[in-house]
Amino acid sequence: MSLVSITRLRLRSWRFLPGFIWYAERSRRQALRSPGCLGVITRKTNGLAFWTLSVWQNENDMVAFRRAEPHLTAIHK
Repeated sequence: MSLVSITRLRLRSWRFLPGFIWYAERSRRQALRSPGCLGVITRKTNGLAFWTLSVWQNENDMVAFRRAEPHLTAIHK
């Protein structure tokens, strides 16, 4: 059975946008190369809200992605 992950991040200020874009794109590319990733979609909605939808073959593959670089650094930023 596949696993779908949907996340939202709202930036506090426009000044965080360049760094966010840098880490978000690196994480997106990491996900697409990760074992078990079936696809990733990212979208911006009103204001500074950003959404990510990712589909994984199983939970273990998703957890391995979350614990690996560059996503691990990105979530702490």
